[in-house]
Amino acid sequence: MICSSENLKRFICPSFLQGRTLITVGGKSGGHVSANPPTPGFATGQQLLDAGQISQQVFDDTEFYCSFGVCFLPVLELTAVNYGPTFKPEFVNAFEIGMKNTMMGGRLTLNAGAFYYDYSNYQVSQIRDRTAVNENFDAKVWGAEFSAIFEPVDRLRFNANVGYLKTRIGKGAKSIDPMNRTLGNPDYQVFKPWVQLPSNCVAPTQVVENWYKNYDFAQYVWNVCGGLNGLLNGLFGPQLKDPATGQLYDVANYPEINGGAGFYTDLGGKELPNSPRWTVNLGAEYTIPFDGDWSATVRGDGYWQAKSWARVYNLNPYDRLRDWTNFNISLRVDGPDDLSIEAYVKNVFNSTPITDAFLNSDDSGLTTNVFTLDPRIIGFSIAKKF
Repeated sequence: MICSSENLKRFICPSFLQGRTLITVGGKSGGHVSANPPTPGFATGQQLLDAGQISQQVFDDTEFYCSFGVCFLPVLELTAVNYGPTFKPEFVNAFEIGMKNTMMGGRLTLNAGAFYYDYSNYQVSQIRDRTAVNENFDAKVWGAEFSAIFEPVDRLRFNANVGYLKTRIGKGAKSIDPMNRTLGNPDYQVFKPWVQLPSNCVAPTQVVENWYKNYDFAQYVWNVCGGLNGLLNGLFGPQLKDPATGQLYDVANYPEINGGAGFYTDLGGKELPNSPRWTVNLGAEYTIPFDGDWSATVRGDGYWQAKSWARVYNLNPYDRLRDWTNFNISLRVDGPDDLSIEAYVKNVFNSTPITDAFLNSDDSGLTTNVFTLDPRIIGFSIAKKF
């Protein structure tokens, strides 16, 4: 924030060429009151009983047989996860300094500000296993903002805003990227162990190849990275062999793949999402008075934003958001008694840059939702204050 912000004028820059430093501490609630959603699964016996779908007798019988490992009710388990049931609260130490300068008898205003934000447990939302979860990363954000308003002659005004931003995720931060679960390691493969699991899975290549070559029924992969337990599992238990050991495959023998979720990506030093290094906004307007209390104002403005990343993984080129621009023009006629008539064109050149994106669960084909600028909009409005 700089002095031009209305809520800071009273404290930082109440008069000509005055500047002060602002230090703040803030936070955003986390796992104390917020929890990541549970992974999808079948209803438990208790949930079915509470919903009136089964009787108390059926529930008691189910619990009895479960003690022998042959539960009637199926239970869908997903062990290939790398996020916790809750996420931590976010805190920030913010350091800001700014000033406002008025020159040339009020015809030129120059504002400048710099900031440094030190985040603990910065919260990042992602789509995982068909639901939205939050992960925490320490991060630092710093930059500067400059703005100017220049009126060289009466009724002609220019404005400019330039922003610089740099972000960095702290050392030791890590996360598993659904787009790059194996980190290119040929000894491991991403595959779908069972059709109803809400996530893909990573397993040793030799185990996957052994399944493709020697088995033709899905029962042998029910429990590779979590799967279907219950009566079916009790009758058709896991029989998938690990060629490396000659024993039944156990994901615990491969701790590097984190229960089958994949290899961790080192996020230390990477940039935060939606953090363009540079932003520039330029505008100009000219007001023409006519017929007494009437005036017409012609205005044009343009915005440019440098390239940025859509995700914390900074995976090139998938996560790269290209730089983009936008131009608007308008003609506003102001009359007596607060009457205003305006015609405008937004996104003059009808450009459609991708301004943001988020990735869906990888078991649904890694589909990506993208956000673009609105198409060219031509509008007209009449306003009257009473």
